[in-house]
Amino acid sequence: MALVAEINRSKCRKCRRCAGICRNGTIERAGASLRVISELCSGCGACVDMCPWKGVKLVSRQE
Repeated sequence: MALVAEINRSKCRKCRRCAGICRNGTIERAGASLRVISELCSGCGACVDMCPWKGVKLVSRQE
């Protein structure tokens, strides 16, 4: 099962720590929030581990 990062908008504080740790440049600013470019996400979970507010989680990739 392939995983992909997903931003939880209610928990995300837009600090961009997740974007800074992402080795694939998967997380980017989208207006006033952040978004995941799922095609680039390797599902490594580094962004999940980096977020102290649990604003990012891994979910099953939509094929």
